[in-house]
Amino acid sequence: MSPLKAVFFMNKFTWHPRYLLNRITQSFEYLRGTSVCRSRPNFITLELSNICNLNCSMCPHSKMKRKKGSMGFSLFKKVIDQVKDYVEVVDLDLYGEFTFNPDWRKMISYAKSRKLFTVLNTNATLFDDDVIENLCESGLDFLSISFDGASAEVYEKIRAGAKYEKTIENINKFIKRNRSIFSVIQIIHTTETENEIEEFRNKWKKSGFDTVRVKEYIAFDPDRKDLDPHSEHKDTTKPAACLFLWKNIVICQDGTVVPCCVDYDNIYILGNANSQSIEEIWNGKPMRHIREKHAGGEFRDIKLCKHCHPFTSNPLLILLGAFIDDATRRRIMPLMEKIQRK
Repeated sequence: MSPLKAVFFMNKFTWHPRYLLNRITQSFEYLRGTSVCRSRPNFITLELSNICNLNCSMCPHSKMKRKKGSMGFSLFKKVIDQVKDYVEVVDLDLYGEFTFNPDWRKMISYAKSRKLFTVLNTNATLFDDDVIENLCESGLDFLSISFDGASAEVYEKIRAGAKYEKTIENINKFIKRNRSIFSVIQIIHTTETENEIEEFRNKWKKSGFDTVRVKEYIAFDPDRKDLDPHSEHKDTTKPAACLFLWKNIVICQDGTVVPCCVDYDNIYILGNANSQSIEEIWNGKPMRHIREKHAGGEFRDIKLCKHCHPFTSNPLLILLGAFIDDATRRRIMPLMEKIQRK
């Protein structure tokens, strides 16, 4: 399915009154700066594992001080059972490769049994025949493969520990086997890759992926702003509340809950899913505090947010965006990013 066709993609979330009302309420609460929300997150990240086999230049994984491990199935099931009536999309990755979790296929299948839209991002370096077969049979909805570079020299420099030709072999095996997963191959636009983006597009545009994505750089590692090709043009003075605080939460492999994916080392902890309910955390004191700081234009008082450029948009687009469910949004994102760059 192409991104253009995906604009017309319909699923159970698109016009269902419960999900639609939740998204509309989210939008109004964000625009009003509401700290205690009636709406619930419609997008969550569940970190299946924070163990990774690579040391990528844009990723702070090597600096991570929190314990390495994989999420247990009991915690995963507990969270899914709590959020199944309002969450639309479950992203099953964060700071590690999903294959390090021995229960990864069971987890995808369980999320699918609760009718949730499941998303994975991977570097594809650990793909073998069994992983590919199990992945294609798991019911996964959306797979994004990160492949930063059009040449072996650039790719292996950025994705330290990966082998260019071997990863391409793995990807081609997946393409040949895949029949149902909406698949994306992406490159992050950094100062290291900007001269290879056009070649990257040409290399993969007829390869069998549903779309080729050029993803703008996000500074997960605040010490690597040198990788941002647009850093000189970003307005760092205008306060802006981050929309994600009204839409999603991130649950790390040990159950620690943080506000967003940038929080690689649990800098701002909202709670713990082992001992608290998601709804309790969603309107708990830490979450109310960070929303209030953002709504008041004081987000740089928060250590986690100090060096970030919050995701925001104009009010009309925020309201109109409520009529696009997050499953569809995932599919059309590369198209929208391409339009914005023109």
